[in-house]
Amino acid sequence: MKWIKRLVILGIILLAGGAVVGYLTIDGIVKGVVEKEGTEQLKVSTTLGGVSLGLLHGYVDLKSLAIASPPGFKAPQMFSVDTFSVNVGNLLRLRDEPIHLANVTIDDPKLVVEQHGTKINFRELIDNMSQASEPTAKNQPASTSKPVKLIIDTLTITNAHVTVQSDIHNFNKDLTLPSMTLKNVGNADGANNGAAIKDVLTAVIDKMVDQTTLLGGLPIDLTKSLSENLGAVAGKLKGILPEQVGGIKLPDPGNMLNGLLNQKK
Repeated sequence: MKWIKRLVILGIILLAGGAVVGYLTIDGIVKGVVEKEGTEQLKVSTTLGGVSLGLLHGYVDLKSLAIASPPGFKAPQMFSVDTFSVNVGNLLRLRDEPIHLANVTIDDPKLVVEQHGTKINFRELIDNMSQASEPTAKNQPASTSKPVKLIIDTLTITNAHVTVQSDIHNFNKDLTLPSMTLKNVGNADGANNGAAIKDVLTAVIDKMVDQTTLLGGLPIDLTKSLSENLGAVAGKLKGILPEQVGGIKLPDPGNMLNGLLNQKK
């Protein structure tokens, strides 16, 4: 009977080994997809430190996500996230088109809002994405590659930090933002079309910059410039976020006055 026990033990070891190999393979696949899709869609280097999968609990944690600044700006990274937690519920849902996610939590994101001359980095990033997605010649077909699309019921941003830099105003300030929540990302119009990674990032950056202008403490001209650029970006978010469909309003004059007064202190 000993040989039967040994055979059972060997089978268990082989199955466990296969599970481990499969687990590591899935990690690598997720990491590769995020980096590839991010770099292709954002048109800047996108890197991911690692992936943690909860096979039994239906979660995916992305670690150390970093997105480079567009050309012409000084900050090596425009946007980075310590932990990007995704509650899938059932990992098989990752095969859906679009992928439907119940909850996503972005913890400790860091955004650099950089004004260089008349240009602002988040506007340049989004404009570059839009231009790159269009055919370069009249008879040239658009790319046939199909981007991953997401629908996120609730996206929560916690412990967010923004660094605002401007060479025009010789200004550099770090700000901590309150927690923020976005609803129905990728399904604002109820069409279930989903949002590409670049659209989700645009929505997150948009929300963080909007909150930055509302905090006050920035030069009034810089606040106005940020708000005007947010207004231009808002048109690209139709169908992505319901609260952005009508565009972004300029900050309240009282907040802008408080910002100017704080600057003079």
